[in-house]
Amino acid sequence: MVPFTIEDYFLANKFVSVLIFLGGAVGVVGNLILFISIVRSQQLRSICAILVAIQALAEVVYPASLFLFVYVAYTEALWTRRMCLWVQFVPLTAANISIMMMPVVALDRFISLKAPIWYKRVNKRLFILCSLSVPVGYHILCTYLGLLYTTEDLVVCRLPDGYTQMAVFFWVGSQVCISLVVLVLYFFVRHELKKLKIQSKDVSTATNKSLQVIFIVYVCGYALFGFINGASMFIQDFYLFAILGSISGASALLNIMSPVFVFYRNSKLYRREIKSTLRFLLGRNEVKTITVRTTSSIY
Repeated sequence: MVPFTIEDYFLANKFVSVLIFLGGAVGVVGNLILFISIVRSQQLRSICAILVAIQALAEVVYPASLFLFVYVAYTEALWTRRMCLWVQFVPLTAANISIMMMPVVALDRFISLKAPIWYKRVNKRLFILCSLSVPVGYHILCTYLGLLYTTEDLVVCRLPDGYTQMAVFFWVGSQVCISLVVLVLYFFVRHELKKLKIQSKDVSTATNKSLQVIFIVYVCGYALFGFINGASMFIQDFYLFAILGSISGASALLNIMSPVFVFYRNSKLYRREIKSTLRFLLGRNEVKTITVRTTSSIY
């Protein structure tokens, strides 16, 4: 087999970047609408809704790396890994937080179903702060390894290309582990939902079912990402390895595009709030008519 060249790599990036740009744009718009919907809503004030909003915000920022990839793909620019790490710092921070938020949300749902009385009494702010310590800690560890192992090698600056050696092995491997954790929690949540009596089901049940769909989408997306990257590590052809790395980035689009559509389809509450937000953004707020009844009095 004829080895791939850098010209093949640049050509492949141009094709992949078009798909990434379109998917990234849909993901940004969808997650921005979802984030605004939760912030504006008076009903979506639960711990779960706040965690979903944080993840949505992270997935509004994260695609900036995808748009940067479009730029470097068409300009064929080569930067050092160290420079790439700093240029991608903000979207990489958002990506790492988004990656780890999924098991956090899944664990939140399991706790809410397994220990509902304790969950209703828990200090909301403390619970959210403790939950956020997990993705923040994960990002700090990834950043430490990234800075420790980065080099001055020239690369096309995709999201993880500031990482190398142990850092990239940890980053890819951890995503496979995270996918497995989410998958296990998915079955736990599913089991707890089946135990609920029909009369005990409420609005949160639809939210839980929506999140179950999102859990599976994320597992598939990150499993595909991890599989492609893991398999590519055993390939001797460097540029074929790099091409597969670019393709694997497109698999993450499935994750950032899905939430708003899943919530809209499966939850009446989220659908109502999303519609309200769309009317608000388009300047088509509903005009409520108030009828005032008057009665005549005899003095």
